[in-house]
Amino acid sequence: MTRRDPGSSSVSSDRHTAPPSKKRKTILLPVLALLCSVVLLVIAWRIATRPPLGTGARFTPPEVTQPTLTEEQIQAFFDAEVRPQLEQYSQRNQEAVGSAADRITSRIGAYRKGIPAFVEDITSWGTRFGVIGRGAQDLWEKWWGDQAKAIRVRDNVSAKFAKHLFSDKDLAALVEATLKQFRDDLQASQNRLHANINSAWKSKTYAQGDLDFKRIVAQVDQNVTVVSHKMVTDSVTIGILAFVGGFALEEATEALAKSIIARVATYLATSAATTAAASGGATGTSAAAGGAGGAALGPVGTVIGVAAGIVVGLATDWWMTKKFAQKLTGECEQLLSQVRDQILVGSTESPGLKQAFIDAIATLQQAEASALRAGLTEMAP
Repeated sequence: MTRRDPGSSSVSSDRHTAPPSKKRKTILLPVLALLCSVVLLVIAWRIATRPPLGTGARFTPPEVTQPTLTEEQIQAFFDAEVRPQLEQYSQRNQEAVGSAADRITSRIGAYRKGIPAFVEDITSWGTRFGVIGRGAQDLWEKWWGDQAKAIRVRDNVSAKFAKHLFSDKDLAALVEATLKQFRDDLQASQNRLHANINSAWKSKTYAQGDLDFKRIVAQVDQNVTVVSHKMVTDSVTIGILAFVGGFALEEATEALAKSIIARVATYLATSAATTAAASGGATGTSAAAGGAGGAALGPVGTVIGVAAGIVVGLATDWWMTKKFAQKLTGECEQLLSQVRDQILVGSTESPGLKQAFIDAIATLQQAEASALRAGLTEMAP
């Protein structure tokens, strides 16, 4: 009988039996794979069978309702934002008036530098003999020829005045340039006003839409026109209002400048005639006649006509005296001062450019306030 080793059956059994842990892993993997397949199938089925966009019910976010703009908010905005800007607008426009007045004063003041050369030219013996010869020809025309041609002396003196001091075109160009610069300054001031108000409006949470500044500008121009039509005053003031209101073009600028200069010359001629009547001298009479003669050349030309008339009258009264040069210098100084004052100041009945500018910016201020308030009111429902 063969004997067995007690441990041999145990060893053989261990070799042919798998561990329990390996059996569990072998079963778990197929189960997980099966579950994943089922999940993927469900997802694919849901995607394939979902309704087209727009046909099924979906979540709609609630509408955001804008708060209603109230009259109280408009008034508060006008008081807090618009009024301070209008005050700054007015200040800038007043500065523009000052700049315009300074421009004219400075330029006419510069004309004074030519007085010594003009006086020297007029008092020279060549000019004296020339005036005597031309005066004889003018006298002949007055008595036996065509009085309209009796202007040789005036034309000669006018040419010398224009050469050394200023010409008709110089004076007209000065007024036109001043008008255009004033209008440009007002335009820039208005643009700044509207830009600042627009910025303030957009910063408000209750602001709905944009202010229509193109329409506001049109309304301002219309308001200015209405005011100018109601005014019963000097034509220069009405012309300035139309000019700054946006309805005057280049031709209107030139016409307005000529109107101003013609009115200045009329004043100078009238003043000279009054002086002649009081003094009995020939200076004022010749100046008035020179102004009338210049008027025949058109609106621009009368100022030079007055200047020539003054010189001719002085020649009659003073030429043969030693004080002629001194007297002529004083008359030229006075003439330039009167030209400046009549352009800028004028009179109570006929105000000058400065007063017309002041009236214009006051009207613009009211027109802007009215148009801006109307534009804000339109923003309310």
